[in-house]
Amino acid sequence: MLLVRSRFHLGIPLAFFAVAIIWFINEKVVFGYQSRAVGVNIKAAHFGGINTTSVILRTAIISGGLAGVGELCAIQYRLIMDISPGYGYSGIVIAMLGNLQPLGVLFSSLFFSVIIVRRSDYEPDDRCAILYCRGDPGDGLDGDACLSAFD
Repeated sequence: MLLVRSRFHLGIPLAFFAVAIIWFINEKVVFGYQSRAVGVNIKAAHFGGINTTSVILRTAIISGGLAGVGELCAIQYRLIMDISPGYGYSGIVIAMLGNLQPLGVLFSSLFFSVIIVRRSDYEPDDRCAILYCRGDPGDGLDGDACLSAFD
């Protein structure tokens, strides 16, 4: 932890650094041009003389490496299998919301992180417990007993 009693870990500054590096690659390096061309239209990129297989492979290696670094820098400080319950799908939504641009992805991921952290900190009140306690009429639970327990 970089800050005591918080969830701020080494992965957060590394994410900002990765955004800067990926932006630089996409905007200033030939490989960034090639990867954008392949992403927009693979047939046109191949026709334009870009080795599309090589670009796809290098892009996959870079994205997998970034995902691995992010996993290792998380709160556990080690690689744990099956730790991400659907984060890959969230990543697709975050990337699309950020318009597939590094800076946009940064802001949309910060937005999603606030939502996810707030959701995990939510503590249901008694009214939610009553709703969970009611159940179906034929399941043997006495709804009146549950209501009286939470009044």
